[in-house]
Amino acid sequence: KHEISEITEYVNSISAPINELSDTTWSGVDIVDAILNHTVLDAKKQGIDMDVNAEFPKDCNITSDDLCVILFNLLDNAMEACQHYMRQTKTPPRIEVTLRRIHQFLIIKIQNPCHHGIGLRNVREKVEKYNGSLEFDVEGNVFTVTALLFFE
Repeated sequence: KHEISEITEYVNSISAPINELSDTTWSGVDIVDAILNHTVLDAKKQGIDMDVNAEFPKDCNITSDDLCVILFNLLDNAMEACQHYMRQTKTPPRIEVTLRRIHQFLIIKIQNPCHHGIGLRNVREKVEKYNGSLEFDVEGNVFTVTALLFFE
């Protein structure tokens, strides 16, 4: 709800303790790694398997604020979907996260068993800011959301 500065402050406040707890660096970008570390630790506590494959392009024009909105919303949706899935099936779910650069595009892809889509309007606005696209796919019991952002 347009509280981006509060989100950034929150991420900055949690990034130091999280990075102390986990020395895993996926992308080399502090804000991205802090969000991923926080989610991986939370998922582990809840019995959710999480696989992260991240490579964030250095020197791109995608702002930390926009990344926070996109990653927080997509990962929060995936976590909530997994919690719902566990209540229904009593089996451990899995979240797969991919951040990859392909030429001048950043691809953010998140897969999980099911999804409810809260906060996706905010994600779509941020993705469109970078002349990108947001796509959804359901195949079997796997929901996939893919954000494609153009950067210079």
